[in-house]
Amino acid sequence: MNVRFEIEGIVRKAIWDYPLEAIREAVINALIHRDYLSTAEIQIRLYDDKIWIWNPGKLPPQINVEDLKKEHSSYPRNPLIANVFYLSGFIERWGSGTKRWLNYVRNRDYQSQNIEKNKADFPFIFSKISIQKKI
Repeated sequence: MNVRFEIEGIVRKAIWDYPLEAIREAVINALIHRDYLSTAEIQIRLYDDKIWIWNPGKLPPQINVEDLKKEHSSYPRNPLIANVFYLSGFIERWGSGTKRWLNYVRNRDYQSQNIEKNKADFPFIFSKISIQKKI
């Protein structure tokens, strides 16, 4: 991943190709909600123009992708793992990770970020930041 710098006042600001906080949320989400009965592994693929984080788990029947974009109940597939992450400080609140993920990418100059829902898996897709700015 590349980083570029901008000067804001007297402070140098690092601008990464991808929203690091959102990647953190997506990886934690994949670990907590993974279907550990599946022989498939969590995959993180780096492409020239995107990062793809894939979880071999599906959403619980009570929730859909649109629900993830607003306040929603949490249905962790692995509650013991989720509790360890919560007690370790990696989870701030139950049911808030995907909403926080969307806020991280919306509040910056990132191209469209996607949550895709397929029948048996759950990928997060991060498009590379657009470095074209008006001068």
